[in-house]
Amino acid sequence: MIVAIIATGTMFTFSSAYAAKTAPLGDAGVVINPGSTTLKLCKTNQCYNPQVVTIGVGHLVSWTNADGFTHTLKSGSPGVSGAGSLFSITIAPKGTYSQTFSQAGTFSYFDPVYPWMTGKVYVK
Repeated sequence: MIVAIIATGTMFTFSSAYAAKTAPLGDAGVVINPGSTTLKLCKTNQCYNPQVVTIGVGHLVSWTNADGFTHTLKSGSPGVSGAGSLFSITIAPKGTYSQTFSQAGTFSYFDPVYPWMTGKVYVK
């Protein structure tokens, strides 16, 4: 199926192949980038790649540590009481951690050792 939208004389074409790639929301992967221990890299939101992911209920996010240092993922935000109530895990270099999200919502996470490293998971 091909859908065409004409607006102000410009035609955009979207195919059903594109629609199949974007829906439904499934699993996601996040890479902890090399150099994430430096604040400079994270000021440009490049510590986690991507920094924000969107998944469907019942799907998972997998974090892979491509940095040369061990990192901790903790749910919540730096300096907020109750942080870590959803998950708190340490990932060694080249290690991976996966978390399944069973309810809709917005879930923030950070690295308590390097608190400038922050990310979000949107679950729809």
